[in-house]
Amino acid sequence: MFRTPLQDVDFQQVETFCRVWPEGVRVEYKQDFTQIPKIVSSFANTMGGIWLIGVKTDRKTNMPILSLDGILAQPGIEERISQSCWTGIYPALTPAIKVIPLPSNPANPERVVVVVKVPESIEAPHAIENTTKVYIRNASTTEPIEFAEIDRIEYLLNRRRDPEYRREQMIEVASLRTSVSARRIRIMIGPKYPYRPLFAREELDKRLRNLRGQGVIRWPMRRIQQGLISLQEPSDNERFEVNQYGLICYARA
Repeated sequence: MFRTPLQDVDFQQVETFCRVWPEGVRVEYKQDFTQIPKIVSSFANTMGGIWLIGVKTDRKTNMPILSLDGILAQPGIEERISQSCWTGIYPALTPAIKVIPLPSNPANPERVVVVVKVPESIEAPHAIENTTKVYIRNASTTEPIEFAEIDRIEYLLNRRRDPEYRREQMIEVASLRTSVSARRIRIMIGPKYPYRPLFAREELDKRLRNLRGQGVIRWPMRRIQQGLISLQEPSDNERFEVNQYGLICYARA
C-alpha cells in the first residue's frame, strides 16, 4: 500500500498489508481514533507512513489481530481527522484519508477501517500541543513514537531551509533567462519546497514531446541545466522554461 494510490486501495489490500507489517517506523495501528496530531506529525517528521484505524494488535508481536474488526461507520470521519491535523499540528498538514467498508457481515453491517496515508514532509518539524512537542518515529516495536532530540530537530529545520534556498535560486535564474522586455507578464508555477527532482530527464523530455504533439507547446526547445527552455522567437517576445523540479516559467511581452 505504500506505493498504491489511496483511491485504489481496497479491503483485500488492507488485509494483506496487515498480515505482513508490524507496527514500526512507517506503520501504526489503532482500534479507535486517538492521538491524531501525535501520530500524523510523527510520520510527517520521519519517513511518512500508513495509519490504520479499526485494527487491534497483539501486544507481544505488535502484529494486527485478524480478522479485522473495524470501527462503527459514522459521518464525518475524514473531516474529523483533517480538522484535528489542521488545528493540532504546526505547521498544519492534511493527510490522505480513505474509509473502507468491511465485507458484508450480517453481525456487523456498518463497520469500516480507515486508512490514513501521511507523506514525509519537507515542512517538518511539525509540532503539537501549542508547538511545544515534536515527535518522530523509531524502529521500536513497543513504542514507535518518541520525542525528537535537538540534533534531529536541527536536521529537519535544515531540510526545510535548503529547498527554500533552491526555490529562490531557481526563480531568480529563470527570471533572468525569460526576460523579454521592460513591459511583460510572467507566470511561474512550481513546488513551494523543491526537495528533489520530480522527473528524470528522459521523463521530462517525453512529457514535452507529448505536449508538442498535441499542439500545446509550439516552441523548439534547447537543454539547460536540469531542464529545457524555448529557443528565442524572431521577435523575442515570448519565452517558456521548465525544469526537473517542476518549476514552469512563461513570459511574454
